Amino acid sequence: MFDSKYGVFFNGHHSSDFGLIALEDKKVEMPEKNKVLVDLPFANHQLDLSMIYGDQVYKERKYTQKFHLQADQYDKEGLYRLWTQVVNWLMDPATKTPLFDDVMHRYYYLAEVQKPPEYDEMLHWGTLTVEWTCYPFRISSIPEGDDDWDTFDFDFDIAQDVSYQVDGMVTLSLYNVGASTADIVVDCTAPMTISISGKIFTVPAGKSKGIPLFKGKNNVTVWGSGRIDFIFYKELI
Repeated sequence: MFDSKYGVFFNGHHSSDFGLIALEDKKVEMPEKNKVLVDLPFANHQLDLSMIYGDQVYKERKYTQKFHLQADQYDKEGLYRLWTQVVNWLMDPATKTPLFDDVMHRYYYLAEVQKPPEYDEMLHWGTLTVEWTCYPFRISSIPEGDDDWDTFDFDFDIAQDVSYQVDGMVTLSLYNVGASTADIVVDCTAPMTISISGKIFTVPAGKSKGIPLFKGKNNVTVWGSGRIDFIFYKELI
């Protein structure tokens, strides 16, 4: 019926911090493709504009988990105090916050509890059904290029260099093995110019955001003098 050791981490707490027990009827929806189809006159097919910016766009997904809750003191007062703590913990974030499932815990959902949890009360215990609205992809908590073989995943990871010393010009390849375009943070010790898959970016010393890394192999050229680090995280469905 349940696993007392299993749960989720969200908004600074693990569900077990409140004594919650995750029941087996968890439901993780797969994200739906957001297709943009245009009917063509005098044609028997449609024009698919879904990937006009390079990636297939997906809709948000739902993650639903039912918990058993029971207070240490076996009365209504203790039970109401417990679900008050739990509901305030869940509903507090006003934006999407990392949600870690104990299964495949290296990846997290960006999630928010938008609908009120459903509470079913018994005599001295109850069940709470929580629905999180999530960003379509799960995000790795370990950056690409991490060289710790204890955490290396042969199913999903790729060994690659993400730090380089530049003295004039360097050509390299970066691999995005995720399911969507990744946003790179570039950290360099001096101003540099970067070409990624034909697009040119000029960045100052320090950290710069907003540079996309497309799925698969990306050919990169860097001009400048100093050290440059590419920081990015894979995303999977």
